[in-house]
Amino acid sequence: MNQINLKYQLVRIPEKLYIWIIPKLLPLKSVSNEEIIASQKLSLSRAKEFLYSRGYVRYFLSELFLIDPLKIPLEASNNKKPILRGDLGYVSWSNCKDALLIGWATNPIGVDIEKKDRFFDAKQIINRFFNNKEKEIYKKLDGEDLISQTLKLWVLKEATIKCINGRLIPDLGNIIIKKNLKKALYKPNQSEFNLSLKEYEKWFFGIAIKENLIELNKND
Repeated sequence: MNQINLKYQLVRIPEKLYIWIIPKLLPLKSVSNEEIIASQKLSLSRAKEFLYSRGYVRYFLSELFLIDPLKIPLEASNNKKPILRGDLGYVSWSNCKDALLIGWATNPIGVDIEKKDRFFDAKQIINRFFNNKEKEIYKKLDGEDLISQTLKLWVLKEATIKCINGRLIPDLGNIIIKKNLKKALYKPNQSEFNLSLKEYEKWFFGIAIKENLIELNKND
């Protein structure tokens, strides 16, 4: 696959993985008739997010594969894991308040993004969703450090959940993130995932992938 220059491309590893981050200030892109119909069942804000994400997924994959955006064989119902037909690999995306993160890989992938300044009750999140070992580690933290470290762990867990097509409950507790934040273990079937945590401008984002093919810390 040849090198291509995309305006919003953030990270690329040849023939293996693409990551794009797109601000939510841009015009909508083309989507399928099925996606338009599906969006009409959602609230106004959810419909906009639904169309924005699928439009830009189609746009970037069309640049990647040199296919018309509307001919990208994407199946992406609301709240279901997206599927790419035709042996075109795997795609995942995540929304936060002001950005869309898209990941594509040749192996199963999950991505998640959060704003670094997001305000939330970190102790409540830890007590409700994290396992006992994680609680023991994070109880030593406080203030902004606690919020920052909780967000980092959260995006890695969510990315892994998307990679396995799981659910927040109970899978947040079923996923063990190793201390170096580069590996995840899914307890029910003992499967392992490679992780990358990135800090870019005002966001944290996590990437989980099912094969040892990412070394993103060397490709900033």
